Amino acid sequence: MSKPLRNAALLLVFHVLVTCRIAAAWIWIEGEQPATTNIGKHPWYYGQVKKDALSGRDFLAHFDPARAGEAEYLFNAPSTGAYTLWLRANPVQSSMHYSLNGAAPVAVDFSNNQTGLTNIAANNAPDLRFLAWCEVGRVMLKAGANRIRFTMDSANSHHGAIDCF
Repeated sequence: MSKPLRNAALLLVFHVLVTCRIAAAWIWIEGEQPATTNIGKHPWYYGQVKKDALSGRDFLAHFDPARAGEAEYLFNAPSTGAYTLWLRANPVQSSMHYSLNGAAPVAVDFSNNQTGLTNIAANNAPDLRFLAWCEVGRVMLKAGANRIRFTMDSANSHHGAIDCF
């Protein structure tokens, strides 16, 4: 990630924390590091993007007309409580759900609370290869081990991408 982009991302996180007056700790998870996944790397959707525009210079991207993509992440929370889930993902014609600690799936609403829409296509094509921050909402985490599963099931080839959350 370029230094200006990294600084902008850190400034955004700081702004969110200060604006929301969150005193609790925050947790950062890279999309490309799931504990389990059925996602393969599509040569166009994953392979032809601006890697320097991604946190960690990588992301998780799914594009498969035959099946939905799933990725599960294991993480630890420092304390029990409500956290605001922010997701940097593909909002363009996307359908994504998450399930926290085995609860029923919840749809990610990309229509609201979106900021920083970025075209990550290597050739700047105005296609599906975009990312944006989306405020998903408040979630309850337990102290210690937690797990979250994302399912990408968009109408167009079940596409979806997660940079970080």
